[in-house]
Amino acid sequence: MSYCAASEVAVRQLEFFENRHVLVAGELSDRFPVELAQTAASVTVFTTNYGYYRSMSKHSAITTVFGAEFTADAHVDMILLYWPKAKAEAEFLLAMLLAKFGPGTEICVVGENRSGVRSAEKLFADFGPLTKYDSARRCSFYWGRCEKAAPAFNLNDWFRSYPLKVAGTDITIRSLPGVFSHGEFDKGSELLLETLPTLSGKVLDFGCGAGVIGAVMKTNNPSIDLELCDISALAIARQKKLSASTSWTRASRRPMCMPAYQAATII
Repeated sequence: MSYCAASEVAVRQLEFFENRHVLVAGELSDRFPVELAQTAASVTVFTTNYGYYRSMSKHSAITTVFGAEFTADAHVDMILLYWPKAKAEAEFLLAMLLAKFGPGTEICVVGENRSGVRSAEKLFADFGPLTKYDSARRCSFYWGRCEKAAPAFNLNDWFRSYPLKVAGTDITIRSLPGVFSHGEFDKGSELLLETLPTLSGKVLDFGCGAGVIGAVMKTNNPSIDLELCDISALAIARQKKLSASTSWTRASRRPMCMPAYQAATII
């Protein structure tokens, strides 16, 4: 079975997971949790990626949870965190999961060195020691135990706001860690917005991320019926928060059939 480099390192350390109730979270895209279920007492996968959620939901040996925040009732005594590329997302996941499961919970962290996994020791220092146990395939594997209670987690505290001027429009963007265009705006999206024609009817922003493109399209074309779509639960959480306060857009994991729209943007 083919695994990503981080999982190939994790599979060398299966003894850490024997008879444990493991929660797997972070940047994972392979089927390692299914193999892990043969060693652990139970395996729960938490993912913010709807595509991965659908893929893993097919396996009855594990429980798969999709969302922006892990709120499910689960018996967990160990966390296996696949270190994400964005440091802000790593901080977000650590704060959420340690607040949920608290002192006494063991944690294993694995990730590629180029993703910044070496910073895990520093980020975990407020909760307890974290020790490196393995290094291979340009990845590192750490083990530790949460000894101090983490502050209560509130999703709203993690929204970041930044001003943006594009296509003649001044807007303020609010987004969560791990969302495309979180805290910055890419040149490809800017070029798209600068060259968009006047829009009308139903419009789909496919892969909306932080919602920059949708926000500018709606501001410049207030009569359009706009729908935002993304596989990221964090992106959808941001759009639903916006929808609740403005009533000018809808957010979903999947769009309706494409012919229902007069225009669609895809980045």
